[in-house]
Amino acid sequence: MSSEHLYSDHWLLAYEALAQQWLPSRDGSDYVAGDAYFGLLKKFSVMFYDTSADVEEPDSGYNDEEEEDEDEELSDMEEIDVFDSDNSLFPDLSPERPAPTPSPPRTIDDI
Repeated sequence: MSSEHLYSDHWLLAYEALAQQWLPSRDGSDYVAGDAYFGLLKKFSVMFYDTSADVEEPDSGYNDEEEEDEDEELSDMEEIDVFDSDNSLFPDLSPERPAPTPSPPRTIDDI
């Protein structure tokens, strides 16, 4: 992070990352203290994210066991034959029915 990030959409991360020592600055400087406005916040120990709060993690609904069950089901499936009985992936393009011929490109004079 750097001082330019203090005035971007990610200003809160730029401030908190350095103030709470989550991430160092790119050049090792304290860009928060060097800024006239954000320096005041740091001087008075203003924090927006309280790391001391004992907050229970919300249930995301994600379950590792369900993913393992799905993997087992996929491995138990038989191989699926995607080809038609004549081993053609595109049965509509059989020799009895040739593929359509594309029309010639149009020119500006045709319009």
